[in-house]
Amino acid sequence: MVKERILLARHDALGDALVTLPTASALRARFPEADLAVLAGERGRWAFERAGFRVLDDPGGFVETVG
Repeated sequence: MVKERILLARHDALGDALVTLPTASALRARFPEADLAVLAGERGRWAFERAGFRVLDDPGGFVETVG
């Protein structure tokens, strides 16, 4: 079975990051074995880190090109 990979991209304001947390939590609950990461900007990064999500500075290596 292929492990799911989920990347959430949030590069906007802090308020948008806080609104996204319930969605990220729901994805983590629905896909507990998935490799879940968040690509976040500086302003909202702390919110995802505090909630226990892996936060990336660069998606390199996480995102694969499908051709």
